[in-house]
Amino acid sequence: MLRSKMRPRASWLVPALVSCFGGTAALGLGEAAAATPPPASAPAAKTLYDKGATEYNLGHFPEAIANFEKAYELDPAPILLFNIAQSHRQTGNNERALFFYRRYLEQASPDAANRADVEKRVKDLEEMLAQQSEIKRKPPTEVEDQEHRLPPPAPPAFTTPAPVSSGTTRAVPSQREPVAVARAVPPEGSPVEPFRVGVEAGVAFSQFHGRDLEQPGQLALRAFAGYLVTLAPFPLEVGAALSMSPLPYKAEGSGGTSSDQTATLIGLWARAAAVIPVAPQVDVVGELGAGVVWWSGIEEGNPFTQDGAGATGAIPMPSFRLSAGVRYRLPAPVFLYAQPAFTWCKTTSGLSDSVSSITRFELPLGVGLVF
Repeated sequence: MLRSKMRPRASWLVPALVSCFGGTAALGLGEAAAATPPPASAPAAKTLYDKGATEYNLGHFPEAIANFEKAYELDPAPILLFNIAQSHRQTGNNERALFFYRRYLEQASPDAANRADVEKRVKDLEEMLAQQSEIKRKPPTEVEDQEHRLPPPAPPAFTTPAPVSSGTTRAVPSQREPVAVARAVPPEGSPVEPFRVGVEAGVAFSQFHGRDLEQPGQLALRAFAGYLVTLAPFPLEVGAALSMSPLPYKAEGSGGTSSDQTATLIGLWARAAAVIPVAPQVDVVGELGAGVVWWSGIEEGNPFTQDGAGATGAIPMPSFRLSAGVRYRLPAPVFLYAQPAFTWCKTTSGLSDSVSSITRFELPLGVGLVF
């Protein structure tokens, strides 16, 4: 009776399964779900399920477990128990993984396509945990010479297959294979929180190729926006950025006098950043940008243009930017980051021949949001 009540609740999984693998992959589930309309809580459960899948793909297994459990509270579909078990196995918590594998077998359909495979995993886990328990109880083996102790035998290796909700299963050669949490989730499915925005401030050191102007460090400001696209083997953040930095200089006047002036470098960039999880709350980011930097505020007597002529408007310069750094994720939706950058700008007509390009090294700190 328990299974017959719960299988119709899995109806919100059917469209995702069918859209990814066709009707045959979810035939049994589709027939059971079609008999009863989805409950009112199904959209909320589907959202939590998708969020759990995204967290699993990013290697955030505790977060994946939390979202799958919340989805199950709203709509107890057996596949959620299977995915919870897979997530616990990835964290090394074999006891909890075994518990949820058993619960999945109790609630899944008797003719579930992966039942035999899950039963084998349960058996392997039971044997492994029994061996580990025996090793803990066994006293250390020693010879009479206390300087030569024999180490206890190592527990047997156990590989974890990918969590699968369709009718097909496969063996996986490593414990931390970066696979999708369930085939009900499209390989390029939209993350629950795909948008990223951030602002940063830091110091920049500029250098002019062909002329040593000995410019001091300048303030560097930047804001970016991006959309996270899930691609193998890691997510890619694509978007745009806006940068601004003042550039102080001395303008020579008549009679040998000089005055302090400030030009401005304003950049508009297209950007793509690889976001690679390396720890539960830490991501490594590598970013490449291309765009245009406009150089404005060049007054009469400046050291940049031919004969010190003032510029009537902003001078555009094609530019490229390369940066790499680390993001630390605080409780959602905030993250902090440090991302040093190197920028190269090619000067155009109107500037002195000795100022053929500008290179800048930036050391910024920033804060961002996900939503």
